[in-house]
Amino acid sequence: MQYKSLANAMFHWRHSRSYSLNDAAKATGIPQSTFSNYENRKYMPTSESMNLFTNMLNISLDEVLAMSEYDKAIRNNEK
Repeated sequence: MQYKSLANAMFHWRHSRSYSLNDAAKATGIPQSTFSNYENRKYMPTSESMNLFTNMLNISLDEVLAMSEYDKAIRNNEK
């Protein structure tokens, strides 16, 4: 998976499985509103969520951390 953005990776993961936000919330255990906020870069994931994303997206923790930092920089530039 070649994404700079964790938000984009999560969105792609959800849509590639034809999951609604509700479906993704059930599959991951992440509340629907939180999942949406992650996809929209409103919140940054917790370390617990990052561990879940490594499994969900089938990528390394280093990749998740790098994507999370990218999203954080974008979010800060949008303010």
